[in-house]
Formats: sequence, C-alpha cells, structure tokens
Amino acid sequence: MAWSENLAAMNAAIFPRVGDGLAAWTGVTDPVWVIVRRPDVTLERGLAEALAQGTFIDVQVAEVPDPRKGHVVQLGGVSFKIIADPQKGDDGSVWSCEAVEI
Repeated sequence: MAWSENLAAMNAAIFPRVGDGLAAWTGVTDPVWVIVRRPDVTLERGLAEALAQGTFIDVQVAEVPDPRKGHVVQLGGVSFKIIADPQKGDDGSVWSCEAVEI
C-alpha cells in the first residue's frame, strides 16, 4: 500500500471518531465528516495587533476534492461560509478551509 493510500485510510478512520459531525457541503452530494477548529489568530493593522478567534473547517480531500471560497458548509443547524482559498495540509490528504459563521 502506498503512503498516500495509508494516509487516506488513516483519515477515513480518524475523522468519524474525532470529527464534529457530518456536514452538507456545497457541490457535494453526500454528507462529509468535518473537524471545526477555532484557533486564536493575530490580526495586524499598521503597528497594531489584535488577537481574535479564527474558524477553520478541515475535510478530507477524498470527500471534498475541490472546495472553494464561497462554498457553504452546514453542520448541526449552523452554516459556515468559506472565506479564503482552501489550503492542503502537509501530507495533501486534508483541506483546511477558513470560514465564518453565517
């Protein structure tokens, strides 16, 4: 089994156990497992800095091959809008999507 196949199998096993639930995703027929992260982010404007809470939604590349800015994700009655171009993680098997609650 190739390394990428091992990662895909690992993610398929992990996401249902640690994920925040099944979500509806724009352009995807079946619900997908997602992990919602809310890390602190530093906002800079000129010489000023402020600490704020960011929202990132992680989803497996195998489940959402082409997430895009503007997509809407619905999770447990809460809707999120993807506000930036999604980024793949270091291993290329998970998308990290910056989002805001709408």
